[in-house]
Amino acid sequence: MEELLGLFTNMNRWWGVVFLVVFLVSGRMFRNTWRAQKEGWPVKCGIYGTIAVAMFCLMVFGSFDFSS
Repeated sequence: MEELLGLFTNMNRWWGVVFLVVFLVSGRMFRNTWRAQKEGWPVKCGIYGTIAVAMFCLMVFGSFDFSS
């Protein structure tokens, strides 16, 4: 368990930017898919929503190193 938690401590600050961009893109794709409601939209919304929630959690609970 400590090895897994070690991956999310003192991450480089640029990872925060990557997480933010992925969060924004997946949130936008979720919204567009929800509004269009074409065939297979619930599955796509689930995937985009899961990615957005994961990126949000990494941004909030991750520990970033700003010492550079």
